[in-house]
Amino acid sequence: MADFEIFILAGGKSSRMGEDKGLMSLFGKPMIQYVLEEVKKLDVAISIISNNSAYKKFNFPVYKDIIKDVGPLGGIHSALSRSEKPKIVILSCDTPYVTIELIEKLLNHSDEAKIIIPAFEEQLHPLIGIYHQEALSHIEAEINNSTFKIIEAIKKYDNLVIDANNFDKIVFKNLNSKADVIH
Repeated sequence: MADFEIFILAGGKSSRMGEDKGLMSLFGKPMIQYVLEEVKKLDVAISIISNNSAYKKFNFPVYKDIIKDVGPLGGIHSALSRSEKPKIVILSCDTPYVTIELIEKLLNHSDEAKIIIPAFEEQLHPLIGIYHQEALSHIEAEINNSTFKIIEAIKKYDNLVIDANNFDKIVFKNLNSKADVIH
């Protein structure tokens, strides 16, 4: 039995999109559906963190943020708070090209630190990562100290950055604006 479960963050305000990113059409399907289809291959529990109940249509548990309006760090906090597993995989709904191979690479290093994230071309990707339950109290403390930037919170904790330059660049493509999305 797996010692992890997957949480997909779909709670962003989508200010650059003007609408909920995860539900936007990408080649005829909601963007989050690409992530869901990929992670279903792992046959582990999958949940969505979102304040939008429309995500219930995907037939996975949907949990609201416990601490509101603190961005993705709040989503990670909510995921860790909801999980009964020692580790969680965090993914974002706006990275539709993420692969099982990348997730497995991170999982292979998951006992080496409490937070494991990839770096591609020197850019860190904290919304594709492994977070241990032990990180929950640290993340909560960071939020309470008004540190809402994920990278800043991670730097202060037991973390490991995995070189992921052997993956295709598209795996890390983050769709943030309508110009990024082709219908």
